[in-house]
Amino acid sequence: MPTHPLTPREVAEQLGQDEQTVRRLARRGELRGFKAGTGGITSPWRFRQAAVDEFIRKREAAVRRGRVA
Repeated sequence: MPTHPLTPREVAEQLGQDEQTVRRLARRGELRGFKAGTGGITSPWRFRQAAVDEFIRKREAAVRRGRVA
């Protein structure tokens, strides 16, 4: 399990999605992430593995209930 903050590309690979989708999920608050650096809106997104794991668990639970997250 990675201990460093993950990039959108690394998260996209885990989710089977593209980087743009990962950023959109983060902006919507569906995937917990944070902006690295001091550039504000232009700072790159970063993610903790625990947040990605939580997102995957919630998505799988929603699928089991018949709702796609």
